[in-house]
Amino acid sequence: MYKHWLVYIILLTLTIACKSHKPVFIFPDVEETPSDILYVNDSVQKFHELESMIVTKAESETTYNNPITFYFKKHISKRALNEIEFKEWRQNIYLEFTVDTNHELLDVTTNSSSNKLDTQITKSFKKLYKKLSKQQEFNSKHKYTIVLIQNIDQKAVIKCNPKAIGYIPPIFKSCTHIQSYKALNKCNYLYLTDHLYNHVDLSLINDVDIENNHQIYPKLIVDKQGKVVAAKVESENKRFLESYYKAIMDIPNASQAAKFNEINEYYGYNFPTSITNIILNNEQFKTYYNHLKVDAINAKKMMKHYIAQLKYNQQIQAK
Repeated sequence: MYKHWLVYIILLTLTIACKSHKPVFIFPDVEETPSDILYVNDSVQKFHELESMIVTKAESETTYNNPITFYFKKHISKRALNEIEFKEWRQNIYLEFTVDTNHELLDVTTNSSSNKLDTQITKSFKKLYKKLSKQQEFNSKHKYTIVLIQNIDQKAVIKCNPKAIGYIPPIFKSCTHIQSYKALNKCNYLYLTDHLYNHVDLSLINDVDIENNHQIYPKLIVDKQGKVVAAKVESENKRFLESYYKAIMDIPNASQAAKFNEINEYYGYNFPTSITNIILNNEQFKTYYNHLKVDAINAKKMMKHYIAQLKYNQQIQAK
């Protein structure tokens, strides 16, 4: 289920399809509809408690009487408001943006499903930004969010933050030199996925996982000290998801915790991927695969053979 963003942080999602893909925000503004029954790890209570805390604080920072609220009341039409259809996974509409090292406005996006409303918001915000940049200092390593429209008593109401909420994700090893939000996001993504791809027990994967391209849906939360403290992992393969959960909880602490307006805060990641993608990005498998020089057409056969070899070697070692 989509839960839009957190207080003092934002649950950052990285949608993983392959190592070259660009990381994006969590939680995705789409409904997840996996076809098969999903299992989940046993210890999810702490994750749900922290997730609930994270996603409910942002709106507490909004008010009816501030310049940003007044501004958007003038620039968002009543017709556009009346046409908004709230979903369980999208209860509020917000705007996100980044800036470059010269404080020039870069990406401006909303989670609105209406092209008309999105255009109204982004076009008017570009004019507002000139005023905001004189009142608030913006940092290229941050992403900024403004809550715009909230579902209050089943009515779309414009109620914004008094100023843009700036946050920076945790900074993991080898990413401390990065100076832009997008590059930092990508660097963290590569570091975290490399750890996860290479710290799971591939022998727990079954042929059916490969043949049907079974998915895995991991979410994790990093605390104010940069330590992973909770996770939720869903997959069709119960035993493998437990191994994936363990790999998540063994992620080394971040060099710097996430910050919300320069104050340490909790932060969340979402890493949806497939079991076959995990195999393909595992360093030992890649060495094995490249050595045999098997073409992509036979990739599934090669993955099955590799997993079978792992299981056989474990049986031999166990004797």
